[in-house]
Amino acid sequence: EGWSPLHACCHSPTTEEAALKIIDEMSETNGRFNLVTYIGPGESTKNWTCLHIATAYGVESIVRKLVEKGAKVDTMNSEGWTPLMEACRRNYVSLVEFLLSEGANADRHIPTQHMGIASSFPSSCLSIAARNGFEDIVKKLLEAGADKDKQNEIGWAPLHEACHMNHVRIVKSLIFYGADVCLKTTQGRTPYDLASSDEILQCLHDAMSEDQRKSISTIRSTR
Repeated sequence: EGWSPLHACCHSPTTEEAALKIIDEMSETNGRFNLVTYIGPGESTKNWTCLHIATAYGVESIVRKLVEKGAKVDTMNSEGWTPLMEACRRNYVSLVEFLLSEGANADRHIPTQHMGIASSFPSSCLSIAARNGFEDIVKKLLEAGADKDKQNEIGWAPLHEACHMNHVRIVKSLIFYGADVCLKTTQGRTPYDLASSDEILQCLHDAMSEDQRKSISTIRSTR
């Protein structure tokens, strides 16, 4: 199934010491740090590196040492997910910061399998963090230059996600970094249309130009 001893030791802090010793031995003997599984974790995935596994389980010491010894930070598994994506969806702030500092791509597209139906799944690390209210991760990604207006297949960008879920501080951060407050989904909905919090609506209103405010007022008055 393609699992090495190191893969097996990246699941838990209880085997952390063993993993670090294996990494040292592999480094001294020109071992390969980017080997992938043929099956697993789970029955439906494959192509996980040791870095994928250590990141998904939040074992930071192993993640740092693997990268130090040459593990590729942007490797993808069979689902098209990178270690950074795994860290973002699990709210591992320090791992996100570390992977970004080592050159991980914050804007790699997250693929979805939707049987020909437009998917509502977030298409970027920033959208995942915005939807889930992971404020610290949103800030790390924005500071790293992540695309603040990257849209998924139905046109939702990070600001749409944050407005819909009423994450006020995330909305403010996205606006501060220049997110398009009038960006439309494929159904023509703006972040303003998706927000229900008065505070968020006011933030969006304040960030609009005068022409944009008039447009919003006109649209709302015709509904």
